[in-house]
Amino acid sequence: MKDQQALGYLLPVRVPPLDPDLSLSLFRIVMPEIKIVKNPTEDFLKQIGVASWETWDCPVTEFRLDFDETEKAYILEGEIVVTPDGAAPVTIVPGDYVEFPAGLKSMWRVTKQLKKHYSYD
Repeated sequence: MKDQQALGYLLPVRVPPLDPDLSLSLFRIVMPEIKIVKNPTEDFLKQIGVASWETWDCPVTEFRLDFDETEKAYILEGEIVVTPDGAAPVTIVPGDYVEFPAGLKSMWRVTKQLKKHYSYD
């Protein structure tokens, strides 16, 4: 069960009925987690092929970003604060390797002009 929670599945949670004629079934949403590797080694970056990934630039702005698939990114410049729905903000800076998992729903605040390499699974 712990493995399923870590992967972000919807897990049913049974609740006793409030009324004998009424049966409730609630679902708890377990959010996928953003994974960050601070200052990964050059060998790691070469092994995953970061240099061949697309690049993306973004000016200072705010927007909603929901992920349908897993994005892998390596931050070259700038700074972003990603706030997953229902979770604490995460600040991502140059030199960070990041994985945004499929199913992540978030608000992005680009606080410094952003440039990143990115790839999708």
